[in-house]
Amino acid sequence: MHERPIGRPHLGADRSDGPEHSRSRAGSPTELPRVSTIFVRALIEAVETAGIPADEFVRAADVPMDRLSESYGWMDVAELDRLTQRAVELTGDNAFGLHWVERSPLMKFELLAMITASAPTLREALACLLRFQSLVYERPELEIVESESCVQLRVCPVASTELGLRVRTEMAVLAFVRLMRYVGAPNEAVLRIAFLHRAPDYAQEYVRLFDGRASFGQIRSGIEIDPSWLDRRLHHANVELFRLLIVQGERVLANIQSTAGYAGQVRAYLRRLFPRLPQMPEAARALALSERSLRRRLSEEGWSYSAILQESQLRLAQQLLGDPTLSIQQIGHDVGFTSTTAFHRAFKRWTGESPAAFRSTKLSPQVGAPQAGLEPCPND
Repeated sequence: MHERPIGRPHLGADRSDGPEHSRSRAGSPTELPRVSTIFVRALIEAVETAGIPADEFVRAADVPMDRLSESYGWMDVAELDRLTQRAVELTGDNAFGLHWVERSPLMKFELLAMITASAPTLREALACLLRFQSLVYERPELEIVESESCVQLRVCPVASTELGLRVRTEMAVLAFVRLMRYVGAPNEAVLRIAFLHRAPDYAQEYVRLFDGRASFGQIRSGIEIDPSWLDRRLHHANVELFRLLIVQGERVLANIQSTAGYAGQVRAYLRRLFPRLPQMPEAARALALSERSLRRRLSEEGWSYSAILQESQLRLAQQLLGDPTLSIQQIGHDVGFTSTTAFHRAFKRWTGESPAAFRSTKLSPQVGAPQAGLEPCPND
């Protein structure tokens, strides 16, 4: 299948910028990324809507309320997963992720949802979804791929637990389906809905909310959309508001990026350049610093340039190993190794297991025997 980004250059993400898959691995040097505290504020409201007083949940789950004061604050994914687990326990609702989205206002994710919901066309909504996902995810979790016969929105959350992974996948998929309905797209515009995880014991809720079109145990999670809908004028389009929100979105995004720390800026720089591995002087110039200044500032944050480089290589390798269509030789090249042997040796040093063993562990527990979900679109 020939895959290309939707319409405009900034929409597509090359493989190094793609979303992470599944959970982090014990023993790796990586740290889980952060997500916006917007999720926690929405979680508190969802629990309250389910009949649990907000104060009771805050006390029982030990919610870090001091972290919620900033409009765009951050917290570790593991912390969000812990709070989600407590919410499921308190509400007794195994389908909490689905009901969370179903009961929440469409604009719950604030600026990101407002931008996409006011876009003139679905193509522009998808472009903004990719552009501004950094408002709520420290690391990209959404990817969009277009072919002649379909458009795929691929959902790949990072999570520290199976429950956290399932809940956030459910949320992302259902939120997008709701957005499609909000902008006036008929049910037929969504061609397929696929989930990586196996069917849960509340599968009937998927039948109700997705009109019986959800399938489980697929090769990846996401949605396929009829491409004929990409450039149609949307019912709720508001061009003037859309333009104002874009300007605000860019301001907020610039502020987030400027406060991400030098280690975060180096990671973002390296992701753009893989498989090339720039030396520290080149990275320093790209960040408008001297090599000495960059070394000092990274040290103040507890990092070295070489540690960030290796961490970035490992993160990307782990992500790509989740794609069974890529060979280990290709993955080694994509993360900057000149030989498969060198990649194998480095990966085993970082994680304690070979790339093949990691791939087997990563795919087997959740995917089972993959079926046809979100594979290359037919006839491409």
